[in-house]
Amino acid sequence: METLRRVLRRAEDAARDERLLTLPALPRNRVFHEWLFDQIVGQLAGGHATAWTVVPREPSASPYELVPWEAGQVRSSRVPTIAADERNLIIAANGPAADLLGWQVDDLVGRPLTTIVPEHLRTRHLEAFGALLLSGQPHILGRSVPLPALHHDGRLVPVRLFIQTQETADGRTVFVAQLAPRAAAPLATARPAARSRPAAPQVPGSTSPAVLTGEGPPEAAPDDAPAGEPAPDGTSSGALQPAPNSTSAGAPQPSPDGMAPGALEGAPRTGRGHAGLSALERLSLLADTGAALSNTPDPDEGLRRAGRILTERLADWCAVDLFTEDAEVERICVVHRTPQGLCPRDYEGSLPPVTEAARGPLARALRGAGPLLLTEPPPPSQSASPLDAHYLDLFGHLGAHSAVVAPLRARRQIIGALTVARGGDEQPFTEEDLPLVDDLCRGLALGVDNARLYQETRNIAERLQRSLLPVLPRVEPFELAARYAASSTTAQVGGDWYDAFVVPNGDMALVIGDVTGHNLDAAVAMSQLRSMLRGIAVDRQEPPETVLRRLDTANHTLYREATATCIYGLLKGGAAGPWELVHSSAGHLPPLLTTEDGRTRYLEGGAGLLLGMDPDMPRPRATDAIPAHSTVLLYTDGLIERRGESLDDAMERLRRYTSALAREPLDVFCDELLIGLGADNDDDIAVLAVRPAPPPARG
Repeated sequence: METLRRVLRRAEDAARDERLLTLPALPRNRVFHEWLFDQIVGQLAGGHATAWTVVPREPSASPYELVPWEAGQVRSSRVPTIAADERNLIIAANGPAADLLGWQVDDLVGRPLTTIVPEHLRTRHLEAFGALLLSGQPHILGRSVPLPALHHDGRLVPVRLFIQTQETADGRTVFVAQLAPRAAAPLATARPAARSRPAAPQVPGSTSPAVLTGEGPPEAAPDDAPAGEPAPDGTSSGALQPAPNSTSAGAPQPSPDGMAPGALEGAPRTGRGHAGLSALERLSLLADTGAALSNTPDPDEGLRRAGRILTERLADWCAVDLFTEDAEVERICVVHRTPQGLCPRDYEGSLPPVTEAARGPLARALRGAGPLLLTEPPPPSQSASPLDAHYLDLFGHLGAHSAVVAPLRARRQIIGALTVARGGDEQPFTEEDLPLVDDLCRGLALGVDNARLYQETRNIAERLQRSLLPVLPRVEPFELAARYAASSTTAQVGGDWYDAFVVPNGDMALVIGDVTGHNLDAAVAMSQLRSMLRGIAVDRQEPPETVLRRLDTANHTLYREATATCIYGLLKGGAAGPWELVHSSAGHLPPLLTTEDGRTRYLEGGAGLLLGMDPDMPRPRATDAIPAHSTVLLYTDGLIERRGESLDDAMERLRRYTSALAREPLDVFCDELLIGLGADNDDDIAVLAVRPAPPPARG
């Protein structure tokens, strides 16, 4: 058996080195072979069999872990997602991806993946895709890579690409690509509807959505109503039991049906329950669910993590519904402790509207009533509206003998609802559990609201930052290209910027800079410095070191606390050359010159103190010759700096990359730098490249 292992390993290695005419397997197959051999040896020795399983899990950075292919997950994802097979054909896409790229979903499916790849990257894509299939060696799988996608109308769409491999039932590999828009507004409603059984037709005239201020239908609770006050609709339902005898805000009110507190008669009384949790355990539950939200910038993922904690310690399953910006209701997550065969995610997505006809427990909670105790599934009589019918269908599918549904409140508004449910042999919920659920809702609502505010601030800053990035001038014989990518690992936006313009005397001005900080203030400071530098450079037409000194003086006078690095250079020379770059640096990383034959050199002259420190300090300048067809690269530190790595090593790596790309078109040059060096970047990246490309001499 050991000999067979060695033979297969050698054959695999030979295939990867193209010394054996066969198709090597993707990396996961080698793991499978090892498992198979271990099973053969172990069972022959009398050991127990262990099943080969591929367990669904969150996308990870490891390309070796395949999850089962489910087209439904692509369609239900709120993130623009496209799946392709080993033939490089699109086999699935969702609405957000189609909207982002200007297609209809049905029109995308069946097309080559190169349909959404810009023309200047298609050769690179086909080579990389072929190399993956032939060698099994992944390069960008499981990494967050900034690059452009091709819109249906021909324009480029900046996205951040994350590719995960999945496996079909017959063993084929599927490549699932998430295309997160860069500097785009949140996709609040870009999710298909959740699964629902046929519902009763909507009552005419009842199409208005729930108003977040609580006004509207007669049973709506006002914004400042106590957290547990039921809607004054005068109706009663044996399925709802607000907790009695409570005087604190947020405490439920007596049940209208007079049913004794507790569960249904004959329901099991063993298992977990509020009474079984100590004060420390309750505090731990509240702290852990809050941390689940605060430890991720994505509130949807945070809620799913919190749901896992709730189903481990409190409930069999839970669901979180949130209002979108358009006052629609979206089920963010349904989490079950043992989801085998239940497919709880089928019930995620957009829900029917909260109409006047909606009188069920979920509708009441979304209007501000609750926490509401359900001692049995909602009766069919409460399914007069599509929303009520959908909620009833959820209980019928997942099963429960008791549940609590409670509103999520933030800043005196209802932002959603939480449902926790128990079934089987679990102890039913009672009125004693309601204060704990109410506290959980307050923590979750606070976390969601904070995450939304944080993301809104980030989006504003990034859109401001991108709106200030210039349209590059077209001046013969210079080719220019630039790229900007925000951090992929934080919810922060920095003050990186680039600029290029022609001053009145005909010189090409090149600028790259980075304001200290990662927030909206940094983006605002960046816009101010950029505008001042432009004005000074165009008005004065002075040498770079003088322009930077004037900029530093203005910055020190108007914005004393703003510090930044910056390079200002003037590219001089006529259409036929020769050309030279006159430049001065305020604490910024040096430009990199890459000649047509691949030689590289950092232009380290002209280095001075960063802006905001001492405006009276003399600033140097440097002049460097720029050969024809060579590339001058200006960049910010996010492109090269990595934790735990020396700056010398990072700069040497950049030299190797630019040397290999020396003869590539400038757009390819910049995109390849971001693909190779910008994946999983911790900081913002700005890149500006210029290349003198005179026309060939006439014979």
